[in-house]
Amino acid sequence: MKSFRTHVGFLVSAVALLALAGCGHMSDATDPTAATDDAPVRAPVNVWAERGDTGGYVLYWSPSDAPDVTAYQVYLYAPDPSSDNTYVMVSQQGSGQTSYQIPLVSTQTTQIYRVKTENKKGKKSPYSQAVTVTMLPGDSPVATTGDDLPAMRH
Repeated sequence: MKSFRTHVGFLVSAVALLALAGCGHMSDATDPTAATDDAPVRAPVNVWAERGDTGGYVLYWSPSDAPDVTAYQVYLYAPDPSSDNTYVMVSQQGSGQTSYQIPLVSTQTTQIYRVKTENKKGKKSPYSQAVTVTMLPGDSPVATTGDDLPAMRH
């Protein structure tokens, strides 16, 4: 009987030791630096527009420092009463691309742009700050950023 109790005691001790052996081990599930599905995707920053070298206007933004960025999406403010979203995606750029060539215009036009970041899981950031570009054919644009721009609807 003593032998049976010794084996059972040893077995219980071994199981407890194995259970504790995993404690304190940092895995991806508990690693605070590991990307998770719940981690927010940061919006692009420093968004601005200026006249391009070859004419027309270019929208620029600073590259994201997130390691899993796969694309940047450019949105244009385009109010439409039949749509719930007032911003329409007009371009998707690869992760290494941080600019968008705004199409040329023939008359004075004011357009509002925003940019989103997308990661490899398909999760998108909130919109960047808005940039208003008043395009005058043949002239440099008047570009501004700020919170006094039209509100977006989700």
